[in-house]
Amino acid sequence: MEKCKISFRHCIWILERIPFINPLFAFSIHRHKQAFTKFIVLWIMCTLPVIMAAALTQTPEGVEPGWEGFLGILSISFSASEQFVYAAAFLPPLIYLYISKNAQLI
Repeated sequence: MEKCKISFRHCIWILERIPFINPLFAFSIHRHKQAFTKFIVLWIMCTLPVIMAAALTQTPEGVEPGWEGFLGILSISFSASEQFVYAAAFLPPLIYLYISKNAQLI
């Protein structure tokens, strides 16, 4: 039993050193729930134009109704240039948060 406690402590120690996993241990469950709620709301707001574009796109012949058809239309209406714009808008805040959190490591 003592051996299991030691290995668990070592695992936690290692996980606390990984930059993207460290915040999981630094904050309480309540704070994680608040952050997750904000994340979901912001994610829906950011992807709503893409979802609406797919919903308002005319359905081509032979497309099945339901989720498979919707995902097929979504892949047609979400071009590579739009994917680039969304990636370019999404990545800089993440990079900034990473650098500001781990400035002493750089």
